[in-house]
Amino acid sequence: NSAVLGGNVGADGGSQVTSRGICYSITPSPTIENTCLTAAQGGTGAFSVTATNLTPATLYNVRAFAVNTVGTSYGANITFTTQSAGNPIPSVTSISPDATGLGTAVDVTILGNNFATSGLTVQVGEGVTVSNVARVSATTITARLTVLTTATLGSRFVTVTNPAPGGGVSNSTTSFQVTLPAPPVSSSSWSPSVVRQTPLQPVFDWGSVSGAINYTVQYSNRSTFPTLTSCNDNCTDANANPFTNTHIVTGTNFKVPSFLEPGFTHFWRIRANTASVFGVWSQAYPFTTLSPPSIPTLVTPANGATGLTGLVQLVWTATANTTNYQVHVSSNPDFTTLIASNENLTTATFTLPAITVNSPAIYYWRVRSIGIGGNSQWSDVYFYRRAALTSDGDDLSGLPTEFELLQNYPNPFNPSTTITYLLPESGSIQMRLYSVTGMLLKTLVDEYTSAGRHQYVLDASGLPSGVYMVQLKGIGNIQSIRITLIK
Repeated sequence: NSAVLGGNVGADGGSQVTSRGICYSITPSPTIENTCLTAAQGGTGAFSVTATNLTPATLYNVRAFAVNTVGTSYGANITFTTQSAGNPIPSVTSISPDATGLGTAVDVTILGNNFATSGLTVQVGEGVTVSNVARVSATTITARLTVLTTATLGSRFVTVTNPAPGGGVSNSTTSFQVTLPAPPVSSSSWSPSVVRQTPLQPVFDWGSVSGAINYTVQYSNRSTFPTLTSCNDNCTDANANPFTNTHIVTGTNFKVPSFLEPGFTHFWRIRANTASVFGVWSQAYPFTTLSPPSIPTLVTPANGATGLTGLVQLVWTATANTTNYQVHVSSNPDFTTLIASNENLTTATFTLPAITVNSPAIYYWRVRSIGIGGNSQWSDVYFYRRAALTSDGDDLSGLPTEFELLQNYPNPFNPSTTITYLLPESGSIQMRLYSVTGMLLKTLVDEYTSAGRHQYVLDASGLPSGVYMVQLKGIGNIQSIRITLIK
């Protein structure tokens, strides 16, 4: 938008020149003298002036003039055309995010100045492809960067090139880091959008990253992971607010070393490292800490109850933060042998199967609560006494004459079924549950059992539909049955 215009005044009469210069105008202006510039040099000979604020790509008329005491004279009229202004050289001041891992893509925002309206390009360097480049304004560009899995780790300079006319490559010191990707975290266990409930000492777990020699794990009571921290990276809500604890581990799981406060929402994240490069952080995963459930209080039968017959229902108080209950029934107070047990009860009741062991007998029972925050202690131990053998449905006359595992009832079943077995004599028995392919899934009974008719109630709510095998082994015999679970 500027030009240097030159002229010349001859020697003839030159000593009488008082001023000289250049006049110019845009064609077809009626006169050429609408803009005149007086030269700083006096006298004769060559001179020049600088015209500014010219319009790009425009034709101008121009001629020189000289003034003396007689008047003003003009030189010949000539023309010139200004060129288009062209694109300036851009500059880059920042890029965000400024890193991503091998084999990943990231959408970035580039800030700077003088970005051309069209035709500009973005370069990041070896192993990084650039796509979806969009100019938002003269100071902002968006783009997608994709890092090849074969790229080398390290920094690359980010440059922007404006096209001709003018234009050029930015002279930038802004860099983009190619590093290890964030470790994968199981979506079934952790989600950035769902707050998971955990014990007061949660365990974080993640997948391994090729090339990593260790991992940095952080947990905080702020989703921003502020750097304000104390307590030697062992802070809790009770002694620091906010806090961020940072630990370096070599495995793919980490257990929080101290109890966090219950009922608070926290966040954790993970990154992979080499000896010289820190990887990119994973997303932040929220979790809320839960206390273990309280100890259940036993209700009925009352402690020391006597004369019970038929099926006995055990009842206790429900507890908070509980997912299920575990109940034990035994013929001895130390529970070294179990007559009945169940660890998948979702209600605070349990109806015992028919029991005839040494009836009349004393039976001991206890319950504990199981929750996400952990397990409660066992409840107090209550006992009750069954009545002597009568015609009740749980009583039989005589003893079995053969070792026999009867077919379960009902069958098919969902989710529980009763398995009856007959023992002609006392002895150690084992009842085990197998998959149809022969894989051991669970030991149901493993105890010394008296002669008689016995029943075991199998709760299969945690198993998928299918055919399973139940095997009974003891006193020199082995028998099996097939059972079918249909949900």
